[in-house]
Amino acid sequence: MENNFIENATLGKNKWWQYVLTFLSVIAAIAGMNVIIRILQPTIKPLFQESEFGNILRNNIYFLLIFGVTLIVFMICFKKLHKRSPVSLINNQQKFSWKLYFKGLIIWSVIMLIYGLFLSDFKLFQGLTEKVSVTYFCILVVTGLISIGIQSFFEEIMLRGYFLQGLHLRVKNLILLIFINSLFFGLLHFGYGLGSFLSSWLFGIAMVIIVIFQNRIEFVSGVHNSNNLIIALFFWNIKSDEVEKTFFSVDWYPLLLRIIILTILVGLSYKYFRNLK
Repeated sequence: MENNFIENATLGKNKWWQYVLTFLSVIAAIAGMNVIIRILQPTIKPLFQESEFGNILRNNIYFLLIFGVTLIVFMICFKKLHKRSPVSLINNQQKFSWKLYFKGLIIWSVIMLIYGLFLSDFKLFQGLTEKVSVTYFCILVVTGLISIGIQSFFEEIMLRGYFLQGLHLRVKNLILLIFINSLFFGLLHFGYGLGSFLSSWLFGIAMVIIVIFQNRIEFVSGVHNSNNLIIALFFWNIKSDEVEKTFFSVDWYPLLLRIIILTILVGLSYKYFRNLK
């Protein structure tokens, strides 16, 4: 295979301490921004109305600040420490493909809409639109596309770019590489319960496979943005005590549907959007 995206780590400096410093810088940026927002929250909160619209809009602004700053910090640290272009974490063409990004976003949005039709709790999809006006809903979608787009892109460039390429320096077996990368992604969501872990793990497997097919992350970044935006719009207010009560329970019907739609997505990306030599 020529022009292999996951082998780009060989282009730069890859000492263990460079990875440690980069990860610590990212953690420090996220923690620092959370502290700043917490300090400023008494001033910021009154600027937003107390409603479904105000709460989600405020969360979108927080996401934009936290992950916007963190992404900048990561890019600077990566370039300085690893001595290679940050674009090498995105693709090998040195240019971001917005066309492929929006294809991923639109395709996954359509699939998720169909997926929602088969869920017994589809009423959650109707709840928000019943509480806010069309204008407010459009504002939430636009701000969400930007803020959650940055958040999901940061996760993709870190996990399916930086971490995947760095891990491939040590792990040459593709199956093991996919398993470790997706397992780490799943563990990041374990705090929401076993069902969330399994769902995220499966999602991670599909995303890594697609990245390997395509030799780039734009398509999966669009998919990730769509996925997180739908969750933020319609499922953001699930109470923590509800999660605690059902932490180790798994609703197998939605999980089975998720396996089916992720398989469809992988199949579509392989047939129409792959970039193998």
